[in-house]
Amino acid sequence: MTGASDADAGVPVDDWDDPPVGYTADRLVPPVMIVSDHDDDAAVTQVLLEFSDPVAGRITVHPTPATTGAAPLAHDLLAALGCAVARPSQERVSGVIPSWQAVKAWVTALHIDQVIVLRAYRLSAAGLERLVDLRLYAGIRLVLVIHGEGPYRLVRRLPAGTAHQVIRDVGEVIGSTSRTKPARAAPDSPTELPPIPDGEVTGFRAEAYRSLAAAEFARVDAVYTTGMAAACRWMHAMPDPGPITADEEPAEYLRSLLPIGLSANETKLGTQLLVNGYSAHDLRTLAAGLLCVGRRRDQVRLPQRFDDTFELQRFLTELVSDSPTRRHTITLLRGAQAGCLLHGLLIELPRDLFTAAGPGLTGAPVTQSVIARIRSGTASPVHAAALATALFTGFPAAYLSQIPTGALSDDGALLALGTDSAPRKWGDSARTRHAFAVPEPARALLVAARTFLQLRGGAPDRALLSAGVGAAARHLNGTAAACGTALPPPAPADRHWHITIQGWWVGPSLHRETDWTVKTRWPQPWVNPQ
Repeated sequence: MTGASDADAGVPVDDWDDPPVGYTADRLVPPVMIVSDHDDDAAVTQVLLEFSDPVAGRITVHPTPATTGAAPLAHDLLAALGCAVARPSQERVSGVIPSWQAVKAWVTALHIDQVIVLRAYRLSAAGLERLVDLRLYAGIRLVLVIHGEGPYRLVRRLPAGTAHQVIRDVGEVIGSTSRTKPARAAPDSPTELPPIPDGEVTGFRAEAYRSLAAAEFARVDAVYTTGMAAACRWMHAMPDPGPITADEEPAEYLRSLLPIGLSANETKLGTQLLVNGYSAHDLRTLAAGLLCVGRRRDQVRLPQRFDDTFELQRFLTELVSDSPTRRHTITLLRGAQAGCLLHGLLIELPRDLFTAAGPGLTGAPVTQSVIARIRSGTASPVHAAALATALFTGFPAAYLSQIPTGALSDDGALLALGTDSAPRKWGDSARTRHAFAVPEPARALLVAARTFLQLRGGAPDRALLSAGVGAAARHLNGTAAACGTALPPPAPADRHWHITIQGWWVGPSLHRETDWTVKTRWPQPWVNPQ
């Protein structure tokens, strides 16, 4: 890849201190399609502009007049993707290299598979080279449109060896594809639920029935049933506890024998004391006797501790990841508790949910419109991801800055974070990390940030969001202001409600596979029908 061209004179090549990494394209990609609009028909331009639909995986780029360099072209691509290039220097995407890395990150994360560029005959050789490179990296279908002249001058300027095909009918580009119908989305200002009981799961629904009018109870019960049905589906796929294997590290399951509420250091010292004082066989026998590990629920002495707290956190945080209000979250959790109890699993939640911090309680709801507002106010994937994560987690800026790239799951749906003051990476023990589900609308932003940092050569332990947070949250606050978004009050990670949850097997499952809640997927009761 060449450096800055004459058309990019005065534009920095790179805004970052670290060198980018190269890559080898090993995928088969379609040939570059060159559309010859010999008559320079305005209707052709209009059709292709209307064809642009990022949700459907296609964008149309109209290069800024009087610019031919690679950096302005990257900014035009970012604009077509729904991003704003209003603060490129502050976001460190003004240079040729990082601006195109941002394009690659967004194109990949948003699953864009077709890029149409109008007025392509005006592009510089460097701009064409960058487009062809994007085609190889992301596997997109690249369409170059020329107007008012023949295609052969553009063909000669393509990088050597670039496969291409010339067509004259714009119908071959758009085919019979129609615009996608937007999915129903949760409103930014949902209707609040009526007051709900401040009680445990055993009396929550009954107390709501006694204290609310019929119409109000129906609204609460719809949310409650959603949580219950989700729990039944989750429990339906949950295996019985497996036997302890010889190669399992004793300290891992012995943590469950220690009292709740110990600090990370106290837990570590306690498990180490047991490991040093007993043989591995004695420790396994001790765990099997106290926790009934290795025996089926219908053959064991109950209660028995549920030994996959991380998976339980994943389920519950995902359940409330798009909850619009605290009352919705508490009602969903009570319904989930009831659904799990039908399957013999008792979930212990904190008693102070009405004042607790954590997912669905203190973070701000992240809807599709919120994400669109973030993307329309920033161009850097890292800055966008930092703001989105600050919204849905409510974590302090110092904690956000430490989250490593490796904490994000491959699909962007989950963060595996530390249970103390510092985040962890995926390789850490399940006993020293907690799960935090990423709301579906925000996942593309975090995936784009990771892709951008990988293009920069970032290792798994590199901070994912640090560049978007900045010292004393300077960048984070600037991005929030540019996007017109208020940050929620921060709450330390170790105060979040899902950190302290526990599960106990207390009886056999009372729910059959044929029961209606197992196979029914309930719609979000706070989504208004369109």
